[in-house]
Amino acid sequence: MSDFSKLSDGALEAWYANFVDVANTNATVLGLGLPDILVLETARDDFEAARTGRANAAAAAIASTVDKNNNRTAVLALVGGYNAEWQADSAVSDLIIADLGLTVHDETPSTIGVFTPLNFVASGQGNGNVTMKWQRNGNKWGCNFFVEVSTDNGVTWSLKTATTKARITLIGVTIQPTIYRVRAERNGTISGASSQSLVYGDTAPVEESPLVLAA
Repeated sequence: MSDFSKLSDGALEAWYANFVDVANTNATVLGLGLPDILVLETARDDFEAARTGRANAAAAAIASTVDKNNNRTAVLALVGGYNAEWQADSAVSDLIIADLGLTVHDETPSTIGVFTPLNFVASGQGNGNVTMKWQRNGNKWGCNFFVEVSTDNGVTWSLKTATTKARITLIGVTIQPTIYRVRAERNGTISGASSQSLVYGDTAPVEESPLVLAA
């Protein structure tokens, strides 16, 4: 005996249609009267109609979703077009823009802070090299660090080199006391000077090319 209760809906529909046909053909032997046959056939027709309705509903749901998405795209395109137009129109106030539920753009972009580098240390290596390192102190990547030198005990300072790293090595020692310090720079804004570090030897940069300042 087949376990028809475990059939899928489609398989059960076909199985039950055959069941009704065979029952109808052998109604006398099976002791079925016309009312019995009508009950079987009605159940068959209702099941088939329900499955067809479900399939149609699923197709309609897909079509409805596609239609909804198309209309959403149209709405976004419409609003986007007006948004671009009104944002560029000085006659349209920020208040109106905000009331429309659109983003009010700040024409003055926020700046990234520039901070004085911390814990600056410069040291001679005894082989003609001078290494320097410091802490970024919140200066974001892409910030420039200006290494400055003084050979007159800090009376005057000159720019030695620049790097985007928090360390640098210089070579080519000239035997004289040299004070080093570093500043951070971004978009023309320069931080205060770091602490100073005295090294006996003035040098030329290895890792970075010397910075050329515009006249």
